[in-house]
Amino acid sequence: RKLKGLNISVIFEKEHVNTSELDDELLLTFFGCLSEEESRSLSRNIRWTFKRRMEQGLFITTCAPYGYTLQDGNLIVNEQEKPVVQWIYRQFLSGNSCQKIADTLNYFRVPKEKHNGVWTASGIRYLLLNEKYFGDALVQKTYTTDTLPYVRKANQGQREQFYIEHAQDAMITKEEAEK
Repeated sequence: RKLKGLNISVIFEKEHVNTSELDDELLLTFFGCLSEEESRSLSRNIRWTFKRRMEQGLFITTCAPYGYTLQDGNLIVNEQEKPVVQWIYRQFLSGNSCQKIADTLNYFRVPKEKHNGVWTASGIRYLLLNEKYFGDALVQKTYTTDTLPYVRKANQGQREQFYIEHAQDAMITKEEAEK
């Protein structure tokens, strides 16, 4: 209705309906509801597929953490960034704070793609606590809500999580991570 009021047409490709050619408000509402329900059904099916793949340990991550690249759905160690990750762990184990580590990396302009290339204490903390660096993977750390508008949220127990051991090559030992 808002789009029609602004003289903007909506085309329902599957139903071959163009709202600029449609005067009946009831039909417009019907096609809108039909499309919305189809979108919900597709979303449910995708979520079900993702959950099955997580249960089987086959879930492919969509975002590579620093030190890894995503190649054909697999996390591959980035050999240029690996020494930085290992240095971060050594610095922390030597007693340096996350803020001091971030400040040092920024001072020496160590490249980082995300967050405008700026290292932060929270980013260092996330790296130190991320199980991917010792080869494992915890999947479904975040989830998307079931209702519109869909919102991405941190998983605080609302959804089941799955732990996959030896999911990718490690950069540090599990013992280092536990320290």
